[in-house]
Amino acid sequence: VQYKSWDPSMDGFIQQSEFLGAGGLLAFIRTNFRSKARAVPDIRQDKGAWFEYFDEDRSGELSIEEVTRGLIKSYRLSSDLDQVEALRDIISCVWCVFDEDGSGEVDRDEFLTPNIGMADSIIANFPR
Repeated sequence: VQYKSWDPSMDGFIQQSEFLGAGGLLAFIRTNFRSKARAVPDIRQDKGAWFEYFDEDRSGELSIEEVTRGLIKSYRLSSDLDQVEALRDIISCVWCVFDEDGSGEVDRDEFLTPNIGMADSIIANFPR
C-alpha cells in the first residue's frame, strides 16, 4: 500500500526523483526511523539517557536484546557472534534479579534503582 506512494510511476522501481521527492521513501525513513548518529550516552554520566537511547521500541522497558546491544556499543565489545551469544546468555542468567515484576523486561525503575538496579550493576561490573 505505502509502496504506491513511493513509486507513483508504477514501473516497479523507485526512481531517484521518487526517492528524494517530498513524500518519497527518504522522507518516510527520516520521519519514521530514529537516527542513531548521535553518540551513545555514557551510562556513568546519565543512566536515564542510556536507558532511553537503547529502548529502541520506546516501550519504556529494556529487553535482553536491547541491553545486549547497549553493552556491546557502550563498551565496544566484540561483535563476534559466539561472544555476543555468550554475553546474551550471561545477561539471561541474571535477568530475574533486575526484572522484579517478572514482566520479561526491565522497566525504567528497575533499571535506575540506586545501588541494586541494573544501571549501577552494569557500572560496577564493566570498568572503563
